[in-house]
Amino acid sequence: MAFLATNSLRILIFADTTPFLHPAQVGVINEIFDVTPEETSWAEKVLAELEDAEQNKGRALSTLEGHLIDDPHRSAAERILRRARLSRNFGVRP
Repeated sequence: MAFLATNSLRILIFADTTPFLHPAQVGVINEIFDVTPEETSWAEKVLAELEDAEQNKGRALSTLEGHLIDDPHRSAAERILRRARLSRNFGVRP
């Protein structure tokens, strides 16, 4: 946990460039970067709803579960799904 406590901000900022080599860090790294099923489900719903809004209603925004969603939500959803794919395809497991 000391690694997580001292490096969490650094991990978030430099995630794409910082190599992690020590096997003891793998579990913590996976815990930080893995995408939960709930996040994946939310992202899929956001993209589907925005696609429907654009195709069928001519709108660039919509609502999901009572919340307004638009392009920033699309970007977040795309990042979540990209992380999920990377985690499945290239994830490091202890």
